Parts: sequence; C-alpha cells; structure tokens
Amino acid sequence: PSRTVEVAVSHGRGRARCKHLKIRQGRRLRRESVVVLPGTASLSLTTAVQTVVDCCLSLPFVEAVVVCDSALRAGDVSMPQLLRAARNQTGVRSARRVREVLRLADPLSGSVLESVLRCRLAQAGITCFETQLVLRDSRGGHVLRVDFCFAAARLVVEADGGSRGNPGPAAYGALLRDARTGEVIAE
Repeated sequence: PSRTVEVAVSHGRGRARCKHLKIRQGRRLRRESVVVLPGTASLSLTTAVQTVVDCCLSLPFVEAVVVCDSALRAGDVSMPQLLRAARNQTGVRSARRVREVLRLADPLSGSVLESVLRCRLAQAGITCFETQLVLRDSRGGHVLRVDFCFAAARLVVEADGGSRGNPGPAAYGALLRDARTGEVIAE
C-alpha cells in the first residue's frame, strides 16, 4: 500500500507541499460533517459516494473495482447512488472510466480476491460466467453458493483467501471443483 495520504480540498484552497501528502483540488466535492471520536470536533469529509468516484478516477482499474465492490458490500454506497454520480461526471475527462468500473462492480462479491479474479477474467476476455450463483439439488434445496460458475463448461471456481490449516497472505489461491461431483480438480 502507498504511504501517501490523499486529501481533497475545495477549488481555490491553498495546496501546501508535504512529504507523503497529495492534495487534490475539486470544484464539486460532496462532503459531510463526521464526528470521528465522541467529544471531538467534527471533520469535513468527502461522502462515501464521492470517495468511491474519486477512487474510480485515480486508482489503477482493478483497485478501483475492489474499492467499489467493498463499499457496496459494506452498504456504505448503493449502485443507484454510484450510477447517479457517474452521470454527473459528464464534464470530467475520465468519466468513461467511472462507468467502466461500475460496469464490472458486483455488490455480491464476497472478498477482495473475488473482485480481483473477476476483473482479471474480464480483462482476459473471459466473460461466460455467473458470479455468486446458488447451486441447488434436484429438489430445489440450497447446496452451496459458488463464486464463479462456468455453466457451459460445468465448472465452478471458488476464490478462497486461505487454505486448510494455513491461513495468511501466502495462502491465496483458487480452488476448482467439478460441478457434478464436488471433487477438487485443482488448487
């Protein structure tokens, strides 16, 4: 992660130079007053929607989708709010990029790893899958919810952030199961 803190200020405000601080001016910053700790003065912060839109404009594409998915999953923003904000970006050079990030966003994405994998698949031109599909038995009972389902290939992909008995950053990987038998094909 970057050690640089990004700060957005209203257009026309001073822009001091500080190490590890990037100051960006904006004409239409959506802000809200937030009390971070009880008994302290409120801070003027950009709204969650504004922050997600700013991330869409400034972060690398995959990271922008991850931020968008995470904000949607947490309930901090809704897709209608983000789509409305994207429409308001008409005069911004990178407005198309915001819409591209939102096109790939998935509020049902269960983790950062799932978001990254979905982006990588789409960037590779692989789009013949459904995400967060609930598989049911012959009586219609819930069996499991899968991260990625390639129905035509009868393939299910689970993106798990830990492996059996060895959780941690080095354990990231994808688990492939046969959709018919549930048998692990590859890890």
